[in-house]
Amino acid sequence: MSKQPEALRLAAQLEDPVNAKLYLAPYIAAELRRLHEVNQAMQTALQFIVDNSVDGGTFNKTARNALIFKA
Repeated sequence: MSKQPEALRLAAQLEDPVNAKLYLAPYIAAELRRLHEVNQAMQTALQFIVDNSVDGGTFNKTARNALIFKA
């Protein structure tokens, strides 16, 4: 049984043109903040890997490319 991620569930409810649920705004904001925190932790971990990698191979290049896209 797969559960839809909370961010996608909230987005779908907010985007519904007929039944937009604006009362969900505080929950959506909280989820966005939570996802931002997770994203920051992942970027920090990825930066650590890149900075401490002795391998100049494909993985390191992929990690460096991923860091380019951070906002």
